[in-house]
Amino acid sequence: MPVDVLNTSGPVPSFINNAPFITRSTFTVLNPNDEERKPLHDAYGVDPDEAIRAVEAAHAALPGWRETPIKARREIFFKVVRAIKERRSEIVAWIIKETTSTVPMAEFDVQLALENIEELGAVISTALKSEIDPPGEPGRVTYITPSSPWNAPFILALRAVASPIVAGNTVVLKTSEMSPLSNMIIAQLFLEAGLPPGVLNVIHTSAENAPKVTETVIAHPAVRKVNFTGSTRVGSIIGTLCGKYIKPVTMELGGAAALIVLEDADLEHAVKSTLLGKFFHSGQICMSTNNILVHESVADEYITILTRETSQLQASHQPNSDKRIRGLFTPASAKRVNGLVRDALSKGAKIVVGDENPSRKTDISRHEIFGPALAITRIKTEDEAIAFVNRSGYGLSGAIHSRDIGRALRIARRIEASLVHINSFTVQDHATIPHGGMKNSGFGRFNGFEGVREFTQIKVISVTDIGPIPRLGL
Repeated sequence: MPVDVLNTSGPVPSFINNAPFITRSTFTVLNPNDEERKPLHDAYGVDPDEAIRAVEAAHAALPGWRETPIKARREIFFKVVRAIKERRSEIVAWIIKETTSTVPMAEFDVQLALENIEELGAVISTALKSEIDPPGEPGRVTYITPSSPWNAPFILALRAVASPIVAGNTVVLKTSEMSPLSNMIIAQLFLEAGLPPGVLNVIHTSAENAPKVTETVIAHPAVRKVNFTGSTRVGSIIGTLCGKYIKPVTMELGGAAALIVLEDADLEHAVKSTLLGKFFHSGQICMSTNNILVHESVADEYITILTRETSQLQASHQPNSDKRIRGLFTPASAKRVNGLVRDALSKGAKIVVGDENPSRKTDISRHEIFGPALAITRIKTEDEAIAFVNRSGYGLSGAIHSRDIGRALRIARRIEASLVHINSFTVQDHATIPHGGMKNSGFGRFNGFEGVREFTQIKVISVTDIGPIPRLGL
């Protein structure tokens, strides 16, 4: 029986060649559900030399996995689906322990992962088939380096490894130092499903060692693709490294989603969408709503309804509380969000909204908040709303509320964001729909057909009858 990382005492091991990998040093994971931030558990952290062991294992496994029939890959994925369903309560419990997730958020995390891997198993034949054979040339070592997947550790890590694996690549996953066990569970599930040794390797590293480990792995000649999910700031660093070493990269980065409320919107419905898009997981989602752009003719009524509903929300730092909002993940997160609020107040915003708009120069209206704060701005025209959204450096998600669907569609086409939802909320990720960003929110796509093709390479092989060769002036 393979080792069970969910029920093993001692530090969380790395995972290389389908076996626990014990390193020379450990680091401590702090308990985000404890106000004193007491230690939760330790993890074995790799140094750059130890990280190379994972790359070498992935490289050695590549030829065999690349030739593994699609049917066999699909069966492994469906076994993982069954394992997730069987161990769902254990996985949810660990996500809550390592993060500040509420029970609904942890359940949502696992459900998205289930749907994602089911869809990948279903579309693999179509995604890797074309009139020109082969359509894409799989077979690269992919380095997955998530910066902050603690906010949805199961789906973000599983989504990152599943697409390249199903496409015929081998993977090295670097976990977040904040949630190594929630990421490590994925290796356990694939191991039990029969994934061959070396196809998926998982390494942990302390925050101090992460930059050195990341550059060492990206620089390795066997690594031919990098996949990063995290902040725009760290994404810029990863992108610079990929440029330095000529490595293609797929990135999903930060966002500053806007929800536009037009004068003909159903305001009660728009407020419900606002609550879910802003306060689910305390706003710690890249697609969380940052800005409300509401038409001036309905702004007072919208704000009245929103104030009524938000006043009923209650927060708690306890993991098993029935409160709908949890505390932020780290004290630094809370300090940063408070700083954004103070900046907005210093530039004319009001916590209790009066007749004045917050300045559009406030940091809170221009940057990713990643917390339970929201900026509301009155607009006069749809052109004004579009200009506001498109001035942002981000381009991940957005929403438009209007009873005129044709008008909403016209606006959606002009908005510079990859995901625009009409009469809905900004936090949406469906396994069948391509997911990713534009501008400073990243590039490349996850999920389904497009997610598989993201991890293939186009290769052309031509065959010509033996005959005269054109002289072309030679």
